[in-house]
Amino acid sequence: MKKQEGSFYRKIIGISNLLTPSTTFLIVTMGSLLFLLWNIIDSHGAVIEQYFFYNIRDTGMDFLHSIEYVRGRHPYEQFHTLYPPLANLMFMVLFRMVPEWICHRWPDNFVDSIGIRGTDLDLRTYQATMLLFILFIIVCAVLINQLVQYAMRERAGWERNLIAWSVLLSYGMLYAFERGNIIILAWILTMFFLLFYDSDKFVLRELAALALAVAAGIKLYPALFGVLLFRRKSMFLALRTISYGLMSVILPCFIFKEGLSAVRMWIEITLEFGASEPSPIGNSFQNILFSVQDLMREFWGVEMGTGWFGIASIVVVAFCILISFSFKEDWRKVLAITLGMVLFSKQADYIYVFFSIPLLVMLRGENRLRWNNVLETAGMIALTVPLPLFYEKDIYYPRNTLAQIVMVILLVLLGIQFLIRLREMIRSKNETVG
Repeated sequence: MKKQEGSFYRKIIGISNLLTPSTTFLIVTMGSLLFLLWNIIDSHGAVIEQYFFYNIRDTGMDFLHSIEYVRGRHPYEQFHTLYPPLANLMFMVLFRMVPEWICHRWPDNFVDSIGIRGTDLDLRTYQATMLLFILFIIVCAVLINQLVQYAMRERAGWERNLIAWSVLLSYGMLYAFERGNIIILAWILTMFFLLFYDSDKFVLRELAALALAVAAGIKLYPALFGVLLFRRKSMFLALRTISYGLMSVILPCFIFKEGLSAVRMWIEITLEFGASEPSPIGNSFQNILFSVQDLMREFWGVEMGTGWFGIASIVVVAFCILISFSFKEDWRKVLAITLGMVLFSKQADYIYVFFSIPLLVMLRGENRLRWNNVLETAGMIALTVPLPLFYEKDIYYPRNTLAQIVMVILLVLLGIQFLIRLREMIRSKNETVG
């Protein structure tokens, strides 16, 4: 009897050893992809229209519209673009690759540029602009694959390849590809920073600092990862990163006719966007609070009031940044920063791409599922897997509700880990004093 019990426990241990964080991620991702593929085939392609951006006539236009908006070199005054100056500089380079006879036919204002979709003037009907979009996606996919392969370099080749494919086919990444959003570039640059900011080689550390500055220069919020430099007391590297970041904002302005006033206009447009009334649909902490308010109104008839939602979001972000300093594990530091970044932003579902970064850091450093990492692992996987979650009669996905719940759970779990870490530090200090 005892021999049978011992054999049973050995089997359990053997299964738990096989079910590592990386194998769990791969199994769930592959299962989700198969389920998604079956849904697409079964629905005769209708699921594709529900899975991606709700406007089925807008695919790729985050990229292509941005090329239009630098025409005339008045991106903020004329088109009220939300992208920082460095991003507009990149699109200015792409604009110079489009034949003039095409550019001259473009509308001169934001509203009319939206209206040409589906007409003969649509940029997706021209060879030059479509090739730019396709090449952008190909180059980004190759760079993502290389970075994931490098991050997982200590794993077997088959495992590295499957993890790279899983990241490329994750929900947030596919959504970003469909939009043609430069958040993909921000992901690449941020991942490069995390891989090399603590390198022994000066050149790699400097390139990592420059990469983070450029990431912040094209999408702003990756700048929060700079706190990792302060945590490692890399003060001079942190200061150089800040200087690179400032240059990435200021120098591109001189390419446009708006000059330095472009910075002021960009800040005003960004603040106006941030002040727009949020709804329960979204990924920021404000959106979560609006969801809670809707539930309380529907079931208990209670109105929370929305005036303090913005302040609460800032407090939550500050909390995430502060607790990141207390963690020993690199993946938990990165997760705290990522969570703070996402809960602060008011971006579309492509923001989920960033959750694959702490997941990769975790897969690289953790070989076993334990009681103190299994829930956080499950949360990161839930925010990345390509499950076809949506309402058939509504353009909004239940994925949004799932994401809000998971992010709140992750926030609580990180808070608990912070309290555990704080108790350990206090106990260690008392023992030292004693």
